[in-house]
Amino acid sequence: MDVAAQNTSIEFANSPNTKRQRHSLFRASPEPIPAKWTLPCEEYILESDAGKGLKDARDLAKKWSPKCRPCKSPDEYRERVTLLTRKIQKTSVFLVKSLLYRAHQRLTMMAPVMYVDEASTMLSCTQEGAVEIIARWQLFMIWYGVGSPEERAICFYLCQWCSNTVKDVPLFMDHIVVAMCFNLAVAENRTGGGDAVMFAPVESRNFLTKDNSLLTDPLSVYCLLETSGDGSVYHLAELELRNDVDFNLHLIAMAGDDVLCYIDEDLYDSSLLSTWVQQARNAHYQCNPERKPWLRIIETDPLLKFGSTIREWDIDDIL
Repeated sequence: MDVAAQNTSIEFANSPNTKRQRHSLFRASPEPIPAKWTLPCEEYILESDAGKGLKDARDLAKKWSPKCRPCKSPDEYRERVTLLTRKIQKTSVFLVKSLLYRAHQRLTMMAPVMYVDEASTMLSCTQEGAVEIIARWQLFMIWYGVGSPEERAICFYLCQWCSNTVKDVPLFMDHIVVAMCFNLAVAENRTGGGDAVMFAPVESRNFLTKDNSLLTDPLSVYCLLETSGDGSVYHLAELELRNDVDFNLHLIAMAGDDVLCYIDEDLYDSSLLSTWVQQARNAHYQCNPERKPWLRIIETDPLLKFGSTIREWDIDDIL
């Protein structure tokens, strides 16, 4: 099942503009909402042709790991690394391009329609080189596990290579295809208990930093969130995007409560906007029954209000 509403347009109903009563005298403020996150493109990877290609490449890498099938010589080892890296590289790029195309279709053809430029998917030789090293990092995570000396070594090499290359080719990592490949690898690393980050402080490295231009582009932010292992990209996105109602509705339709918990409730501070948020949220879970909502709705009328866990003083309201 797809991760968001595929071809179902969301019909937004009209409703009066009633302002939210933010501080109620009769109810304690809800406890802080814990942030949860499930890789939004996970089902797409499992069920799409593009995703199955990457899965086949990963299965092949597991089958031919040195632990399962030891190499007879260093040359055989290098040849195996080269072939499997190339397989992961090609299937990862194909998956990323498929996700990119699908995201553009959603943003520009599904309600609320946005005017978003298409992204270039052509890669230079330098960018191909970056994706190849990222693929080798993924291979070593499969073979040796996150945190192993081999995985740490290739991760360090990748960072050093990018740091040196960006001095001669300043923006080569700011390509959305390269960034999404890196993002998927970071998500895999963090899932395995690693500490890799997608966007780092400017002081710590000179590529994919928190002031990156990708964070100002709606298509890029959408795709980076869809391939992200956590929701940190949302907080790093440009304020104008985080305040864009249409864009946030698309994010809710893509990731449901996982992204809704990050959105400032001022963004749906009227009955009309609350209705739109509910409809986008419902569309996500209706089209993705394998994903379960986890935010607790305290109120829907006149405005939407969320909490985290059911507490004793809420039971009468729920019943």
